Amino acid sequence: MAKYATVRVRVGAERKAKVEDVFSRLGLSVDQAVSLFLSEVARQDGIPFPLTIPATDADYFRAK
Repeated sequence: MAKYATVRVRVGAERKAKVEDVFSRLGLSVDQAVSLFLSEVARQDGIPFPLTIPATDADYFRAK
């Protein structure tokens, strides 16, 4: 098995610029940040943060 594999992701230019700025301030490249994310997915055997479906305003007010 190959030691490395290539992962390609298509994102909007504005999002890419924003995350590059954030990662730069953290001392990370985009490659390093993606690798870190993938390592955590493998370590935790799932997404390393909660995934939720945001309630709409109508759902919020209906619940009250």
